[in-house]
Amino acid sequence: MVEPTRRRRGLHRGLVGLLFGLLSVAVLGGETASLEFDPDRVVRGNRFTIRIRTGIPWDDQIEIARPELQGPLVWWSYPYARPWLPESSDGETVRMIEVLAAIRVDAPGFHTIDPFRIKAGEREAVTEPKEVIGLEPDEAGFPYPVFTRWRSVPETVWQGQALPVVLEALNLQSLSLADSAVLSSAPQGLLEEAPGLGGIVTRSHGNDILYDVPMASWIWTPGDSGRQVFPAVRVSVAGLIRAAPSFAVDVAPLPNEVLQSGAVGRFRLDVERDEGTFRAGDILSVRVRVEGEGNMNVLRLPEPSLEGATLVSRGSSSSYVPGPEGYEGWREDRFDFQIETPGNLPLNVPGWIWLEPVGAGRIRRTEAYQETFSVEATLGDTANSDAALLLGAELFRFGPVSFHWRNQFWLVMALPGFILLATMFLIKRPGTLQPGIRATAAMLILPLFLSASNGNPEQVERAVQAADAAYRGEWDTALETYRSLRLELGDHPGLLHDLAVVEMVVGDADRSVSHLRRALFLRPGAGRIADTLEILEDRFALNDQIPVPLIWPPALVFALWLVTMNAFFAAFTVLLFKRDARLVLLFVSSIILMTASSFLLLYTDSRWRAPTAVVLFDSDPLRKIPGPLSTDWIQLPAGTAVEVVAKEGSDRLVRTGYGLEGWLSEESLDFIAEDSDGL
Repeated sequence: MVEPTRRRRGLHRGLVGLLFGLLSVAVLGGETASLEFDPDRVVRGNRFTIRIRTGIPWDDQIEIARPELQGPLVWWSYPYARPWLPESSDGETVRMIEVLAAIRVDAPGFHTIDPFRIKAGEREAVTEPKEVIGLEPDEAGFPYPVFTRWRSVPETVWQGQALPVVLEALNLQSLSLADSAVLSSAPQGLLEEAPGLGGIVTRSHGNDILYDVPMASWIWTPGDSGRQVFPAVRVSVAGLIRAAPSFAVDVAPLPNEVLQSGAVGRFRLDVERDEGTFRAGDILSVRVRVEGEGNMNVLRLPEPSLEGATLVSRGSSSSYVPGPEGYEGWREDRFDFQIETPGNLPLNVPGWIWLEPVGAGRIRRTEAYQETFSVEATLGDTANSDAALLLGAELFRFGPVSFHWRNQFWLVMALPGFILLATMFLIKRPGTLQPGIRATAAMLILPLFLSASNGNPEQVERAVQAADAAYRGEWDTALETYRSLRLELGDHPGLLHDLAVVEMVVGDADRSVSHLRRALFLRPGAGRIADTLEILEDRFALNDQIPVPLIWPPALVFALWLVTMNAFFAAFTVLLFKRDARLVLLFVSSIILMTASSFLLLYTDSRWRAPTAVVLFDSDPLRKIPGPLSTDWIQLPAGTAVEVVAKEGSDRLVRTGYGLEGWLSEESLDFIAEDSDGL
């Protein structure tokens, strides 16, 4: 009797508590309602079920106000009501209102379901807004959809402006980088990859941290005005393939005042020149430097002029990195003038105009730089010091290398050891060869040691006259004489040396460097020519040049190979007729020495034929890509020695001594080694 009484009291207390709870909700203007999605992450094209359980008792008159669905959400099953039976702690049940519905998701994303309103009589329940996550089919194992989008693309830019373009992936749960990013086509203008551009953005979603990570980034520089389109991109990230659509920008034309420089950004211009006392014949370097941020990659700096001097070389250097406004850093153009006349010479650098891309654009300018400095007359011993570099009549001693393995007839010198082996094998007895056989072998080998004759007396006399003209300061006369001798002798190393010295004095930097390096190619290891090359490149401020490929005489390597080859045959011959431990050791040593000398021979040959070239005075600027669509990048100084790395059409990929790589046309280079060289 006691137990049923306790049950009734517990049920009464529960009903009273529920009554007070419902009254409190009613006072606040609504009933309790729980909203559940099953599942809460849905693959595109599939549906999810909505379940709403209220605290409103069941009624035959129920009104359901469904929300308007936004975007890719579509009703699959409209909301309908049915009773649900919650159980109390003592097992009693109460009929309450439950609402069911189904919605199809047609696109990935974060979708919000607005509140439902459920009314029965005077009582009404309102649900909270709730989010459902749509996924692509390949994202079934991902908690969030992965999108790609362009980050902060302006609607309008200026012609020639360096525009950062960043493609980012959204909603990553870890820091993942792109496996690949492929453009559907090439945009108009200049496009350069800019790795590292753009930062990583973090966001919180519930208890998770999501990352927006740059997948690919470029600096785009439109070259024409009008409406320009950046192509679509296909990117692979975290095993997913995503595509970003193309976008268009309006490119405004540059004002006429800025067309000459083409500079768009925020800049500061400085001009510097070499300090010190100058004499006629000296080299004066003028450096024009710009710092700031903008289109450092395509802008043009003002070119200085110096009366009474000749521009013999020009080059450029830079250090800039991609940034939010284009490129940030500096760029410098260097101009080398050879002073020809003494006196007060005026140096002039024109004013420079650029555009700051602020609002409608602001034109900025610097005033022209003007300076007059004094140049003293040339001292007599200075001219003589340059003339002292000439070989004169001795140039014929520095002929081209002929004693090497590329001449097939010199390989006959490997025959003595083989002849010894064959002879001893035929007569089958050790010891010295018979006098007749020895004399015959000597007659076969003797012609190999005959040396070539020097130049004829008339050519020697003309070389002496050219050197005398140089000592008198008549460099043009000396130049004409050496050039006429070259027409007769061809590429003779000694003649190329003296011709390069004269070209150095008259300011022909590219030809003088090319001729000296050509001379060292034809006669490797010539110390006198190598010393002159060092003086010449220092005179023209050509620093960090690539080294001459071969610095030791190939004849020495070939002679070493011949000695080891003949030693091998001799040791093998002796071993055929007499064997002991000492002779076996001698034979093994000869094999090791012959193998080592053969490898040295092959290495020397590969270094000797390494493709190198010299940048000409009228060279095109260095470019980052080959072909007609490429744009100018950096101007290498005339006389810069480069290594030829690759070939594509009429363009060559070259590498400087300080590791800079770029493309130049064949017409911009003077090649040191030629295919016609009969070496």
